Amino acid sequence: MGTPNAEGVFAGQIFSIRREQGRLVELAPALEAAAARHPAVTVYRAGRAAVAAAAGTPEDANAAIEDVMARDLEDFPRDQNWIATLGTLVPVATAAGNERRMRQLLELLAPYDGRMIIVGQGATTHGAVSHQLGVLHAALGETRRAEARFTDAASLHERARNPLVAGSHSARSRGSSRDPIALSLVVMLDDVSITA
Repeated sequence: MGTPNAEGVFAGQIFSIRREQGRLVELAPALEAAAARHPAVTVYRAGRAAVAAAAGTPEDANAAIEDVMARDLEDFPRDQNWIATLGTLVPVATAAGNERRMRQLLELLAPYDGRMIIVGQGATTHGAVSHQLGVLHAALGETRRAEARFTDAASLHERARNPLVAGSHSARSRGSSRDPIALSLVVMLDDVSITA
């Protein structure tokens, strides 16, 4: 007896693992195939953009974010994938240095501040929305706002006993950094080793 959401659950888990390992590019063929099989599952489109950003230049990231957000996400349903989609797009917008898209993501994520981004029916997490907001503020040069969001994220991660707490503490200590990739991808699991 199978689970109809097994593919999506596995995709969310492997995406999180490969992202933390710096190996997101390896998922390009799988994300292309999943997006073709499930065009209504918009998080796959966001995942393809994340792969493009990880694999290329800021110009590639900008082309990817503009492609996904061409209609300002009005064509994306506000379903169980909505918040995961937003969280997946944060490092794409920051890698692109696209201020307009970063500000849109800030606005879209703000109502979820204080919550966790849960993916695949609890299969994995992108951590606290506050962390994503901190990454966006840091990339925009808004240091004090970034530090406040990272502090909030660390607190939520601690309460949730989430291993991403190390990343929020590290990001908070580097709140003045303008390196959004370091803030959103590298510091997330300082004391956790993933070898899958």
